[in-house]
Amino acid sequence: MNDNQPDASSLHLWARLGVKDFAACRRRFLDVSAAHAASLTSYAHPGSGPDGEELACDVAYFGNPHAPRVLIVTSGAHGLEGRAGSAIQSAWIESGAVQALPSAVAVLLVHAINPYGFAYERRNEATNVDPNRNFAASLASFPDNPGYRELHPILCPQDWTESTAVEINAKLTEYSARHGVEQLKRAVVAGQREFPDGLFYCGTQETWPVRTIKQVLRGIASHAERIGYMDFHTGLGGYGEMVYLCFHPPGSPGRVRARRWFGADAIDPTVRPEGQSDRYEGTMYAGIEHFFGDRDSTIVCVEFGTAEPEKILSALLLEHWLHFTGGKYRPENAERCCSVRQTFTPADPAWFARVQASGLQTINDAIQGLASDQP
Repeated sequence: MNDNQPDASSLHLWARLGVKDFAACRRRFLDVSAAHAASLTSYAHPGSGPDGEELACDVAYFGNPHAPRVLIVTSGAHGLEGRAGSAIQSAWIESGAVQALPSAVAVLLVHAINPYGFAYERRNEATNVDPNRNFAASLASFPDNPGYRELHPILCPQDWTESTAVEINAKLTEYSARHGVEQLKRAVVAGQREFPDGLFYCGTQETWPVRTIKQVLRGIASHAERIGYMDFHTGLGGYGEMVYLCFHPPGSPGRVRARRWFGADAIDPTVRPEGQSDRYEGTMYAGIEHFFGDRDSTIVCVEFGTAEPEKILSALLLEHWLHFTGGKYRPENAERCCSVRQTFTPADPAWFARVQASGLQTINDAIQGLASDQP
């Protein structure tokens, strides 16, 4: 078997539960979009998928083509997490909500910003760049990360045995004891520009996902006066729980609107979810806010919880090791690939049902918020 071909046995459980691969998710999205009279645009990726399938980011626009208020809903920025967001997008179209859109509000669904990562079950895009650390004004001036420099050999081991995850956690705990929990988190996830084969790599130039999303945004910039932006991810939060990450500063108009749309407790919970991200350099959220300048924008990242933070980090490290050194799709690694997939897309119908219901509700809440907010 070619190392780039997924083992069929490791995909069987997900197929039986209706958790589809990239090609099947894409077909469903395109079919339901066309059936509901969307204006469709596809942006072809230069690569191909594991089975030679076409890779693309597909964009469906619903509503008034000149609507002054537009909600943008994206999936698959971190490709490994794309199945849940894709399912929500397609289910929203099928729900009939398209027909009930207010006249001043349009919805733009962006399916699979990072189709390579979606198809190959990677967080990153084809050159190992994290698209959510690549949307920087100047990648050359991306902040130095000496903490990651120290941790890189720990986070990217040469071998992976049954005890590797335990050993990594022990070393990270020791680092945290010396520097504090916040410094550990920043060292690992804030992004870095020194190790192209490392985690959260920002890259040296704009990647295909970032160039593509900018092209999408330009298409609505001529008429959109007020923007809502919602980006679906999986990982953070309690199992099946929906968690909002809002990077607008406290008291800013964007945060005030987010609190009004989704609830003050949702945007500013009393207990901060463990692992919640700070405002790091190169995120799509900061980049999109900058792109629209002084126009009103309300931007949130929506996470659906799958596992505790330690397990999520371990799965990311394992996937990274499999990609670079482990022969990701060799038959002997099928169980490991299955474990990674389970961490980010649980093979649990109850989890999917809860996530889909929450996702549909939050899209409709954002539409209502856009429609009712006063200029």
